[in-house]
Amino acid sequence: LLLVALGVFLGAAVGVRLRAQDRPLVILGRELSPAHQLGVAGGVSLPLFWLAGAGAAVFWVLGETPESPPKI
Repeated sequence: LLLVALGVFLGAAVGVRLRAQDRPLVILGRELSPAHQLGVAGGVSLPLFWLAGAGAAVFWVLGETPESPPKI
């Protein structure tokens, strides 16, 4: 599920980038900048990241990394 969430966010980011090169996005008469569009994509993807347990995965990876051996 985490890979699906990452895929959705990266797909949205690529879509925003390609659309920004073509023409601006206008919703209800207001033009949205690419930065605002990426913010919306992140906000939409955030529930997927939460459901996938992205925070738990990050802390698991940090907890499982070995400590560096002591230097003599």
